[in-house]
Amino acid sequence: MKHTIKLPEQFRAQLLDIPEDGMGYQFVDIELKDGRVLSHLVLIDAGLLQVSGDINPALIVSVRRSKRSNVA
Repeated sequence: MKHTIKLPEQFRAQLLDIPEDGMGYQFVDIELKDGRVLSHLVLIDAGLLQVSGDINPALIVSVRRSKRSNVA
């Protein structure tokens, strides 16, 4: 089941500089404090992240553009 979580504000400015993959969304990878990397997640309006399962936003340590992005 997909959940939408609000990404911590500390990542917002960084994500606004990343090109969109489509109108209002980006594909991103996130790294969690435990070392797991969740890949190719949909990020809406540089602030709402769609994830499977229940992820605590406080556990996110980095967000980067997905290597499988549609944008060159």
